[in-house]
Amino acid sequence: MSHTGTSRKLVVAFDIGTTFSGVSYKIIDPGNTTNTHTVTRFPGQDHVGSTSKIPTVIWYDRESKPAAVGAEAVEDGIAVQAEEEEWTKAALFKLNLRPHRMNSGVTEGLIPTIPPNKTIVEVFADFMHYLYRCTRDFIRDTEMNGKDLWDSLDRTGIHYVITHPNGWEGLQQSQLRTSAVLAGLIPDTDEGHSRLSFVTEGEASLHFCVQSGLATTAKDGKGVLIVDAGGGTVDISAYRFIEKDDSYEEIAAPQCLFHGSMFVTMRAKEYLREFLKNSRYKDDVETIGQRFDQNTKPIFRSGQKFYYIPFTSASESNPSLNIRAGQLKLEGSVVAGFFEPSNVLLVGGFSASDWLYKRIKEAMAENVEVSRPDRQVNKAVSDGGVSFFVDDKVKTRIAKWTYGLSAWVKYDPDNSDHKAREDKVETNPVTGERILKKMFTVILPKGTPVQATGEYKHKYHITTTERPEGKLVHILQYDGELERPVSLYDDPDNFVTVCTIKADLRNVETRKMVSLAGKRYYYTEYYIVILFGLTELKAQVEWKEDGKKKRSPAKVVYVPRT
Repeated sequence: MSHTGTSRKLVVAFDIGTTFSGVSYKIIDPGNTTNTHTVTRFPGQDHVGSTSKIPTVIWYDRESKPAAVGAEAVEDGIAVQAEEEEWTKAALFKLNLRPHRMNSGVTEGLIPTIPPNKTIVEVFADFMHYLYRCTRDFIRDTEMNGKDLWDSLDRTGIHYVITHPNGWEGLQQSQLRTSAVLAGLIPDTDEGHSRLSFVTEGEASLHFCVQSGLATTAKDGKGVLIVDAGGGTVDISAYRFIEKDDSYEEIAAPQCLFHGSMFVTMRAKEYLREFLKNSRYKDDVETIGQRFDQNTKPIFRSGQKFYYIPFTSASESNPSLNIRAGQLKLEGSVVAGFFEPSNVLLVGGFSASDWLYKRIKEAMAENVEVSRPDRQVNKAVSDGGVSFFVDDKVKTRIAKWTYGLSAWVKYDPDNSDHKAREDKVETNPVTGERILKKMFTVILPKGTPVQATGEYKHKYHITTTERPEGKLVHILQYDGELERPVSLYDDPDNFVTVCTIKADLRNVETRKMVSLAGKRYYYTEYYIVILFGLTELKAQVEWKEDGKKKRSPAKVVYVPRT
């Protein structure tokens, strides 16, 4: 969504990561834009290693109100205070929003539960509100006339961009939009909703690489692979550069894997629990795990070396457990095992790992160049979210699934697909015609390149005894292996209703008809127009009025998958 406008605007991008989060922003004046800035001042930040990121953690008090957020949530002594005052912790909560189909990639019991009396939407809202306040205070304090700038734009002049993993879909975007409303970022109106955009972390990372000059090696028609190795997920996206319009197109459906850096730390802790379970150090596993996460994991690069993790008094030694002078010695081959299950431009916080960078270079063919930014990779997604809004470089995206509709179809005995389902023929109660129900009408096949401005239309008609005012159209997604799904009866477990389009038909022309049995009914014909090529699905209703095409927006409502 390339930005063009006649008034000043502030674009703010939130990168709410599984383990760490950040904010970037840009002030846009007509004909002039400033550089992209990163919020680098958060309460309690002295306790966090990076100035542009804070932990994605919230402590809630007994009244379910945020008591400590971000850097303040990991300050020394906070855990003791939390225990004394009976606080509850929300950490790694982002993974609770994952799509239902991604459950297979998560170990049972791995994802922490949401604090009582809170929903995942409310937890996100609390964290967004915290980021909002930190961004407001930072801009007021650091920009020239910052207070006046913020106050003049706060209600209508701020456009928010929220990044999310490649594997998230419309339902997750809908939930995040609700969180943004609860957080006070935008009002719950059409105008408010228009001031919030979504972009995948992979696509945001591409824009960061373009902005950083990393993607300049991609010549016309050549491909570039983006690996956003983050805390919870590894997002993989592949693009081809199109020189004539300085743009990129997806050449494969983006992938999202649950193999982020937090899983390396979790595997390390599992090993330590087993290794120390019969020793007096078994209660030190969390401390050792934290030291591994902060110090050992980022510098690990060789399975041939030893690594030392200090965790207790220097007077402590136990040679049988490889503990000397208060330090646990781990063989490099053991540490490598924590990384190995992680199933090219390399961005994201995890890409700072020398070992990961080295192994990806080794795995690539000799003629494939692997690069990573030489500046802060952990703000790639938030910076890229801003760049996406200012100048969206991706003009073509690949459909990840097959989309279509369940329809009643007039039975045709000469159609082999119909003939094979003759046992399911019914009679239309309005028209008296022989029909087949639950036939799958494909709107967009999986793997189809979709232009950002591309439209997909499906002609629809309904027969009713009363003049229709509206119609709910259910958009289905097919996740199965059939190359050409014909009927919902063929593979019922793999058809999922992803959203419902609410079509207003009050202005659509109708025809009065008479059925075979002499009954009068209304015949209404219209098109459902779907725009799949944007980062969000949009829909419209099209019809003819006095011979001219008319259109109106249709509301898209996402359906949770059970």
